[in-house]
Amino acid sequence: MSLRVKEEKEFKYVDEGQGQVLMLLHGLFGALSNWEDVVNRFSKNFRVIIPMLPIYDMPIKEAGLEGLQKFVEEFVAMKKLHDMIIMGNWADMLDCYTPSVIQIKWRS
Repeated sequence: MSLRVKEEKEFKYVDEGQGQVLMLLHGLFGALSNWEDVVNRFSKNFRVIIPMLPIYDMPIKEAGLEGLQKFVEEFVAMKKLHDMIIMGNWADMLDCYTPSVIQIKWRS
């Protein structure tokens, strides 16, 4: 199964399945194909969402952790997501997003 990328406002993302949200965050050199098996398995029981992080499209001064955190916060707000499970394929990246998602969860 190849993943279909959707577009809404300034965001590109994959959104497959239904149920509790499982958000997948790719690392710096991660490709969407890295997640195909994960999406195939978990979309049977979860709503699997993969925001396409604009690492190479952002202005260089915004492409750091704070800029990517802001991007994920804006994506989560736009999609009105809450109570998510987050999985990343780069441990340092997942660490940087965890506090952000907790803040979003408590704001909603």
